[in-house]
Amino acid sequence: MNDAQNCMSYWLPKLVEVGVPTPETIMVNMDKVDANFVDGLKEVFWVREPSDEQTAALFKFRQVLEEMGRRIGYPFFLRTGHTSHKHNWATTCFIQNKAVLMNHAQDIAEWSIMADMKGGLPINVWVARKMIDVAPAFEAFSGKMPITKEMRYFFKDHKMLCSHPYWSEKSLDGHVRDDKNWKLKLQGMNSLSSEDKILLKSQTEKVALKFEGYWSIDWLKGKDGRWYVIDMATGEDSFHWKGCKYA
Repeated sequence: MNDAQNCMSYWLPKLVEVGVPTPETIMVNMDKVDANFVDGLKEVFWVREPSDEQTAALFKFRQVLEEMGRRIGYPFFLRTGHTSHKHNWATTCFIQNKAVLMNHAQDIAEWSIMADMKGGLPINVWVARKMIDVAPAFEAFSGKMPITKEMRYFFKDHKMLCSHPYWSEKSLDGHVRDDKNWKLKLQGMNSLSSEDKILLKSQTEKVALKFEGYWSIDWLKGKDGRWYVIDMATGEDSFHWKGCKYA
């Protein structure tokens, strides 16, 4: 895994330069706020007593997150530079109000530390994003995550390779409890109009010119009809639908 390139702090500034739609975002690298933060958070996770310097850094983290929430407005979407742990939506990335903010941040941090990828995912970069108003087809997973129209495109060496719906039937099977018709809704959600196909291809090719190497880019359609880039990752670290010649 390429931690540096997969971090939002790497790819989001490039997207802003390209000018494609992205959610309003506030991003803070806690390493630059207080170098004691990451080690302090890990001490707390492993139920060890943080040092005075680490305790002070954790207090600064709380202040930073609360200021981000105040500026971006509630509810908002919280994540690190690498992950949101979105499948536990209601207790992680979805921040309804200030009262739940720190508990949700803790859940994201704990999941990141325990992620089975070279000893965990980085937890230094934290991001608050304005919620995109969507029209979900249904909800899934334990956190009742809204499932909406999303597409993943792949490009390599500045050229688009392929595209796939983000949500497959296999990825959702067993995780939708309150909608018997979800498979039919998923089929409708995963279909694109010819206008959307032309737009996403054009916009992806525009982004591809800015990036070296092999990448995936995730697009989400808002209720306003606009497509927003919500995530990127190196192609080697991205799920690819089986059967595709580029998988």
